[in-house]
Amino acid sequence: MSDAELLDVGRWMRFTPSCNLALTLAGTATGSVWLLAGLALTMAVGALAPAHPFDVLYNTLIRPVTGTSSLPRSGTRRKITFVVGALWLGATAVLFASGHRSTGSVLGVLMAALILPLATVQVCVLSEAMARLLGPPR
Repeated sequence: MSDAELLDVGRWMRFTPSCNLALTLAGTATGSVWLLAGLALTMAVGALAPAHPFDVLYNTLIRPVTGTSSLPRSGTRRKITFVVGALWLGATAVLFASGHRSTGSVLGVLMAALILPLATVQVCVLSEAMARLLGPPR
């Protein structure tokens, strides 16, 4: 992606994390097993597909209206964060489903706290940790 394209689409790079944050908070606040499990599923799809479902939503419905560039395909590190998110949200859903509301709430709030910097200032805590441990992406 060129610098011009990145500048054009930069603010929209927060679309998917913002959707994930809102749905994680809603699922946690309501204890909705279905919402959390559905969000875990979208994370799993994002890990396996070239793009996260919310990226596809932006590229097909929002981008034509805004006239901005398409969001780029997900790289390996981003896909790893989706795997972690799928497992984490899946565990959160299972905790709520099995009556462990307090522990489910803690996991949900922690997940939201990890998504918040990505949704607001485009800093992915997990990607930053991977970069420090493994070096920058190639």
